[in-house]
This record gives sequence, structure tokens and C-alpha cells, in this order.
Amino acid sequence: MLGIASAFNDPAWHAAIPELLPKEELGAGITLSGVSVNVARTLGPAIGGFVVAAAGPTIVFVLDGLTFLGVIAVLLAWRRESAPSTLPAEQVLPRSAPVFASRDTRRNCDASFSLHSLHALRSWCDGTNACPRARDRFRRPRVRSVARLARSRSGDRGALLSRFRSRLAPEMVVAAGFGAFAAAAIGAGLTRELFLLCPIMFIGGVAWLSVLSTCMVAAQEASPPWVRARVMAIYLMVFQAGIAGGSVLWGEVASHAGLNAAYFGIAGGFVLGAALALRLKPAAGEGADFTPAGHWPEPVVAEGPPLEAGPIMVQVEYCVDPPQAEAFRTAMAELGRLRRRDGAMQWWLFRDTADPSRFVESWLEATWVDHLRTHERASVAYQEIEQKIRDLTRSGSTIQVRHFVSPEVQPSSDGMVHAIEKRIRG
Repeated sequence: MLGIASAFNDPAWHAAIPELLPKEELGAGITLSGVSVNVARTLGPAIGGFVVAAAGPTIVFVLDGLTFLGVIAVLLAWRRESAPSTLPAEQVLPRSAPVFASRDTRRNCDASFSLHSLHALRSWCDGTNACPRARDRFRRPRVRSVARLARSRSGDRGALLSRFRSRLAPEMVVAAGFGAFAAAAIGAGLTRELFLLCPIMFIGGVAWLSVLSTCMVAAQEASPPWVRARVMAIYLMVFQAGIAGGSVLWGEVASHAGLNAAYFGIAGGFVLGAALALRLKPAAGEGADFTPAGHWPEPVVAEGPPLEAGPIMVQVEYCVDPPQAEAFRTAMAELGRLRRRDGAMQWWLFRDTADPSRFVESWLEATWVDHLRTHERASVAYQEIEQKIRDLTRSGSTIQVRHFVSPEVQPSSDGMVHAIEKRIRG
């Protein structure tokens, strides 16, 4: 039940952070959130241990439940601003897949997945008897206490990260974090001395928070507000899969080849990850401005189609002089990515064989209500790229837009399910 509750809570919780902070403070806010988690992981077991010893385990869960009342009160008192809409609520699945097709989202999910191997190995070694060498290393009380103390120096890490992030590009932060994590893995594999383990764990903690917060900021900035919670749900699912998968993989390596082999394998993976981060730039670039611009005119219709009518085909005609054709195609490719990310099922760009200066953009959307939502959500990012495209068209020409709707209303998902159930009963 706790896992199910977290699955409902966490995506919405992370998606709310950009609504509470200005854009320039988003990185610091996410870092602070990570710091608070580390503090809770350090102080929680200590406080809980004292309470269990004094009053038993039941009171621990009761007190934990009571602490949520304050958070609930704050959320109920929050007067969240939301854009009014007269359109009905949308379904989840049709909008989730196109957004995950965003290259920025995929790259940041990949970086998040590869981050958790060392943390997963430490967690696995801390709670299993499968590897005697791992158990001896991590289950000694002094080592565990010092490791937690090193991880809990969160205030120092937060100050370091603010300076670190302000001087380096995001992809450099990710690459440096991966490199530092590789060094921490090698150091943890080579040493058993307590006074050396402390700075190693500290370096690993700084690397952990730096990459985690950078990728989290990038994932949030790469997603529009109306779908951010769903993007964060996918991101967090990949995040947890990294911990689970790393636990299985490196736990097996440690059991069969020894703990040092697992650490060195992890280090090699992070070195490779640092190289890929520099090449792919998973967290690079400024986030697009997804503020609704309201610059799209209402569709011209002789008779408004039903909201569930579809699919919908939109065609836009452009007139472009030959010297501008290559720059126009490049700009249109960027616009096509925006269309697909925001729900277009298919997108094409055609050139007229009889008139090479005439281009036709065409894309499909599922229903008429989906297209109306696209009108509502057309953002500043759309406005900027559309202005760039307009500047590349022939002077004095007009951009013509046409909407086409399928003459047959496609059944909704609920209607399809009902029809299938009826056929089974028959």
C-alpha cells in the first residue's frame, strides 16, 4: 500500500516544484529536495531506533502517519493557479507516449538509470547475507555509521553544488558526476580504512546529488506543464528500475566474483557513461518556454464537428523561395518534433512537384477535442519557431491552414470496450 501511495504521490509532488519556484531557482529547489531526503534517511533510522527501543514499533508508524498531516494541511491551503478550460478531461495514455518520444526526456531517463548502480550495490550489500565479503565490509556498525555521516553532510554538498553548477554546462556536470562516482567506486573497492572511506563517501554523495538534480531539472524543463506529472512518472519509474536492476546485476557479480570486481565493473560503466554524457548531452540546453501564447486563431469551420470526431488532419501551405528551402526544411523538422511531442500521431512535410516553392505540412491528431487542446496549449516555443519559419517564407505570401475531419466518428476507447464485452457475452 505504501508503494502504491508513493506511485500516486511522487510524480505530482515533483511536478509541483516548478509551479512553486521561479525558473532560475528550480535547480536549487530540486537540490534542496534531494538534501532533505538524505537528511531524512540519516536521522530517520536513528530517531526511529530510539522510539522502537522506548515504546515499540507500533508507535513509530503512528508518529510517521501523523507527520503527514502537516503536509496535507499545507497542500489544502495552497491556492494553485490553473488555466481555465471548457474542454472535457483527457485520457492519459494517448498523451503519454508522444511526450516520452522527446529526445530530451529519453536521454535524461537513460542518465538517471545509469546513475544508481553504486547506490544499488551499497543497499544490496547492506541488507543481504549472500556475499560474506560485502557483509563484512558494510555491516560493521562503525563503517555504516561513518557512511551515513558522510552522506548526511547535505548542507555542505548543497553549497558545493550551487557553485559547481553555476560554472559548468549541464552536460559537463553530468559527466563530472559520473567520473567522480567512478572514482568513488574504485576507492571503495580498494580501501577498508575508515579515515579513507569518509572522503570517498562524501565525493560519491556530491556526485549523486549533482547528477540527480541536474537530470531532474532537465526532465522537468523538457516537459510542458500539462503533461509534466506523467513525464515525471516515467522518469521516476526508470529511476526505481535503475536501483532494482543494479541491485540484481551487481549483487550477482559481487556474489560470484567478489565485491571488488563489482566495484570495478561499476567504475568502468560510469567512465563509459561520462563519455556518452559529453556526446549525447542529456541535460544540455535551455528549457523551452511552454507558457501558452494564445496566438493561434480559432479553426475555421462551417459546422463544428463533435468533440469525439476523428481522426483530424491539418494541412498548412507555405511558399518558400529556393534559396531559403534548406533552412526552411531544418526549421520545419524542429516544428515537426514539437507537433509529435504534443500529440500528433503522424507528421509529414511535402513539396509540390509542379511548383518547388510550395510546401505542405500535414499531421494527424486523434480527435477534434485533441486538436482544440493543442490550440489552447500552443506555447511561446511554438510562437518562436513559427516566427522563424514565417521569416523564411516568400515575402507577401500567406500561410494557409485547412482542417479535415474523418466523415465517420471513430469509437471511443470506452465504446470499444463495451462493444467487445457485448460480443463476448453474446
